[in-house]
Amino acid sequence: MVASDTVMPVPYVVGGDLDDMIQSLTLIKQKNLENLVQGHGEVLLRGEIEDTLAAGINYLKTIDRLVRERIARGVPRTGILDITIEECGLSRIPLGGLVQKLHQANLLTLYDAYRSEMKARRTT
Repeated sequence: MVASDTVMPVPYVVGGDLDDMIQSLTLIKQKNLENLVQGHGEVLLRGEIEDTLAAGINYLKTIDRLVRERIARGVPRTGILDITIEECGLSRIPLGGLVQKLHQANLLTLYDAYRSEMKARRTT
């Protein structure tokens, strides 16, 4: 199966929806696949697929929780960048270290989205 950018060494939610990404990874995980071609990463073989998808789902749930916790504590936007990719269960090594930049973009995207949601609720 070719998963394209749905499966990458770090799930990328910029321009997308976190819940949709989790649902997509969960649906792929339910398939009995021989191999999986991920976007911008290596081909995953049968024994690697389930663990990789589970790690991606865990990563997304972790960044969701950590960003929400920091917003609740009043941490400023740049203050969330101290959340490391390792703290979220993934490695900074794949893609020549580019995953760290993708991770930081994910954090900032979620921060902005959650702050916007909070402001919208206060005005209604």
